[in-house]
Amino acid sequence: MLVGIGTESKNCISIEASMPDGSRIEEDIKFGQMLVIPLPDGERAEFSIQPKSGFDVGEGRGKRAQVEVTGGIVGIIIDARGRPLQLPQDTDHRVRRLQEWSAALNTYPG
Repeated sequence: MLVGIGTESKNCISIEASMPDGSRIEEDIKFGQMLVIPLPDGERAEFSIQPKSGFDVGEGRGKRAQVEVTGGIVGIIIDARGRPLQLPQDTDHRVRRLQEWSAALNTYPG
């Protein structure tokens, strides 16, 4: 969980992952973004998560976390919405954000 408040669409964390098939994933995640990384149920991967200054991913503000994760039914969810969670006040903007998060998680597949 990402703790901190940032500017929408500015990078807030960088992740590097070593996947079980030997591949590597490197992503810069923007504040407010949600991302699903496919990892089959029971499979394990090593993740390095580097928050930008002012953000905390469990090790203290700006400190890198090294974690082993286990996949699940949906994979691994990266949630960079920050905490406390703040929804946009403008109705149109809020609806767009909720739709983006739903699409990122594929909660209502076509």
